[in-house]
Amino acid sequence: MPLLPIDKVVPGMRTASPIHDAGGALLVREAAEITADLIAHLRNRKITVIDVVPQGMPVPAGAGSPQGGADAGAQAAALAHAFERVMGHEVMKALYDSAAAHLGTRGGRTA
Repeated sequence: MPLLPIDKVVPGMRTASPIHDAGGALLVREAAEITADLIAHLRNRKITVIDVVPQGMPVPAGAGSPQGGADAGAQAAALAHAFERVMGHEVMKALYDSAAAHLGTRGGRTA
């Protein structure tokens, strides 16, 4: 899907992938409809480009579902990546364990 500069994004488009900030926090889910307010919010968060679904193309199957249609391995890898820098912190480790249990994964393997 095309990466567009935030200045070229217009309301009514849809995200082709989740949008995360520099720290890895999820800002927008996959397949979300883009609004003027969302564009302003992304600019404020220093997001300069986003992945959009081209006009006239259908949103990918499974997009927008809680797990984004990704397979279990991709979900586990994304989760591990999101927590890799904070696993030494007790609370963050507990959050990771909870999220991994929710996805049915442990350490990149399916349960």
